[in-house]
Amino acid sequence: MMTPAVEKALSLVGQGYIYGAKGQTCTPDFRAQQAQQYPQQADHILNTGAKWDGVPVWDCAQLTRACAKAAGIDLVSGATSQWNKTAWAQKGEISTLPTKPVFVFRMKNGRMQHTGLALGDGTCVHARGTAYGVVRQPMADCAWTHWAGMEAEPLFTATVFAPSGSTVNARTAPGGSVERRIPLGTQVQVLRQADGWSLIRLDGFTAWMQSAYLRRDDLLTRIENIEARLNAAGL
Repeated sequence: MMTPAVEKALSLVGQGYIYGAKGQTCTPDFRAQQAQQYPQQADHILNTGAKWDGVPVWDCAQLTRACAKAAGIDLVSGATSQWNKTAWAQKGEISTLPTKPVFVFRMKNGRMQHTGLALGDGTCVHARGTAYGVVRQPMADCAWTHWAGMEAEPLFTATVFAPSGSTVNARTAPGGSVERRIPLGTQVQVLRQADGWSLIRLDGFTAWMQSAYLRRDDLLTRIENIEARLNAAGL
């Protein structure tokens, strides 16, 4: 179910690149902050990076992290860490690249120096660098060396439920800020559950919701069938 990741990647094409950025809008103050944090990149950030002022900016690993989140997949920061610390379902050298969306990496001197998203159609999206920003390119134009894939299959589908009100809050994290209010009766995919919270996906949007406000659809169907039989019996 990588379609949401592809859609997210395509929506970011044309945005900018600043080392360490996570989608913030670029400003002179932000560039100064990043230059101080990453002095080895200061020249690129302060000079070349000025072209991105007023535009959302990313670095390569934060871009793939955002695309992965859209598909219900959690990635850590950093291309090397993503490669080493993610429980990928499949990995391979670029010569074995499958014809489906997967994450791609560039290895040099034993470390992953760059990462992006292969779309499965011979092109990829990646935050190429300060001079280029987020681009879509033919795979053949990039020196990728490896790929990795991990489909986020839903645990089950569920229907949003509450004993009162008309919506339930969907949050950035368990107990986090509200991202969206989901109407009661909406069907969602549940990707993961932990400590009374569920990671849900709805049309490419992912967020956390309290599990108490979700009814598994198979359970909901059984309840409705029981209620129908009781009503038919006049009970």
